[in-house]
Amino acid sequence: MNAPIFPAFNPRHLRRATGLVALVWTLAFATSVAWNARLLHDARLDAAANNARNSFNKTTTDTA
Repeated sequence: MNAPIFPAFNPRHLRRATGLVALVWTLAFATSVAWNARLLHDARLDAAANNARNSFNKTTTDTA
């Protein structure tokens, strides 16, 4: 039997480690995309609320 000198270089371990790294990388990327989408959504809501508030205040002060 030809046992590898370093057990970490066993092809089965390398495939498992590669799969684990790919999974962690994908989860990190998906989390980053979701986080940025949420921040963008919140920023758009804040901008819309500010625009509505400014428009309301402008209309109220013009008619007073």
